[in-house]
Amino acid sequence: MGLPDAFLKAMIWWAVLIGVALSKWFLVSSVGEIHSHAEVDANGLFCTQLISTMGYPCEEHQAVTADGFVLAVHRIPYGAMGKQITPTRQPVFLQHGFMGGGDQWVLDSPQQSLAFILADSGFDVWIGNLRCNRWSTGHASLTTQDKKYWEWSWDEHATFDVPAMLQLVFNQTGSRAKYIGHSQGTIIFLAALSQSSVTQFVDGAALLSPIAYLSQVTSILAKTFATIFVDKVYLGLGVKEFDAMD
Repeated sequence: MGLPDAFLKAMIWWAVLIGVALSKWFLVSSVGEIHSHAEVDANGLFCTQLISTMGYPCEEHQAVTADGFVLAVHRIPYGAMGKQITPTRQPVFLQHGFMGGGDQWVLDSPQQSLAFILADSGFDVWIGNLRCNRWSTGHASLTTQDKKYWEWSWDEHATFDVPAMLQLVFNQTGSRAKYIGHSQGTIIFLAALSQSSVTQFVDGAALLSPIAYLSQVTSILAKTFATIFVDKVYLGLGVKEFDAMD
């Protein structure tokens, strides 16, 4: 005889609470302080460690959103063959998905990483980073210790982040970009299109693993997390940030 759904949900609830409490204790006891990734990226590690080492040029830019977040945008202006920038190079903007970062586009070999493939194919490649990921932790007035710093959702990605980064690309190149998004990077783009100004910055899009509805999700754990608003549980226990790469 199977266990009732209510019992299973209750067990998952307790598992989440215990897991969060233990993770918070571990982080505080083992790390002792929170290190800002903004300081890391200020040293140019994205470019020097991920792109330049592969033989590609790299530029670091910043896009400031209307609500004060400072987003890191990285550019590969041309390919590894050393071709010079020309006015005819089409800008293409790459946007990562949920719990990701711009590094996801350059982690494989140049033959398998989309950013490198596009650069070698004659495109002017721009890589975006959403607020509060490991490359975009800056803010005009807030710090990671401020509660208001964490008060946002994917709505803000669509309303502020995507428009700010696309406008940066347009201002720098004078051309409308091709947009390529993955997973969450697709739904925030579709939502951003509700703003007429965004359409001035793009002239086409390719959506990889596009997402709009979660009705097809089969994972009991994922559905339960959504039902109990696990993000609120984390915030209630004082856990504001975790590194999915660790």
